[in-house]
Parts: sequence; C-alpha cells; structure tokens
Amino acid sequence: MKKLLLLILLMLVSLPSFSQTVTDTSLVILPEKIARAVIKDILLGDALRKELDATQIKLSLVEQKVVVKDSVIFSLEEQIINLKSVDSNRKKQVEKYDTIAITLEMELDKQIRRRKFFQYTTGILAGAAIVLGSK
Repeated sequence: MKKLLLLILLMLVSLPSFSQTVTDTSLVILPEKIARAVIKDILLGDALRKELDATQIKLSLVEQKVVVKDSVIFSLEEQIINLKSVDSNRKKQVEKYDTIAITLEMELDKQIRRRKFFQYTTGILAGAAIVLGSK
C-alpha cells in the first residue's frame, strides 16, 4: 500500500499543472505542414475579403448607374409624352388655320366681287348719268 501511495503521489507531482510553473498561452506550436496550410488559408481569406469589398463597391456603382439610367429613361418618356401633346396641339392649330384660311379666302372673294360689282355699277351709273345729263 505504501508503494501505491508513493506511486499516486509521484504521478500527481509529475502532472503538467504541477511540473510547469510558467506556461505561455500565446505560443501555439504546430507542425510545419499544418502551419503552412493555416497561413495559406489566412492569406486566401484576406484576399477573398478584399475581393468581396471591391465587388461590393462595384455593385454599388452599378446600382447607381441603373438609377441614373432609369431617371434618364423616365425623363425621355416624359419628353416623348410632351412632344406628342405638343404635336397634337400643333395639328389642331394647323386645322384651325386651314379652316380660317379657307373662310378668309371666301370672304376675300366676296369682297373682291362686291368691289368689282360696285365699280361696274358705279361706272354704268356714272355713264348713264352723263348720258342722261347730256340730253
């Protein structure tokens, strides 16, 4: 039993918690293969993070372009609508102008005929008055 107690005591004293008084927790010892793999993974992760940041910046620029293009398209559609309304108003004005022009031409023809009628009748009456006045 003494040997057993001595064995237990020796095993307890030889445990790492008793045998090492100073332990450095910031130091991790890895085999060389694993350390190289960890470094590769860390570098790959950093590169992927930079690529993700660049992609997000590019995506935001593309979204801004889309917004600008949508506003340009909306503006052009409004301009098309405005031009169509201006064109329809112009067509209405041309139709009114044509009807007014036709009406004015008819009135002018009437006035020309009246003037010629009065000129002829005045000439005939003046001639008749001269003929009657000379008798």
